[in-house]
Amino acid sequence: MVKVGGMKNQIDNPFRVPDGYFEELTDQIMDSLPERQRMTVSTVTLWQRIVPWFYLAAVFTGLLLFFRVFMPMQTSDLYSEEDDYAEYLQEEYTKYVSVEEFGFLE
Repeated sequence: MVKVGGMKNQIDNPFRVPDGYFEELTDQIMDSLPERQRMTVSTVTLWQRIVPWFYLAAVFTGLLLFFRVFMPMQTSDLYSEEDDYAEYLQEEYTKYVSVEEFGFLE
């Protein structure tokens, strides 16, 4: 019985379940399911384990070759400052030796 607003409301459940229905329900469901098939376990060979690493190495090798071929390093730009400095030192040394030995500038 449920009291709502001081009134008595009786709610009867119109649905009935047979006795022992839920106790037998699990067994009925399990009996209606098909038998499970055994899953076969496939063996993984050494080559199948190495293949992803091989592909990764191939990608990096390809990238390295791409950057070497299409974007070569310009060595003249890398050594230009050193070459300029070497020329400067050589000129200064020549001036110094000329002044010391000959007493004049070139």
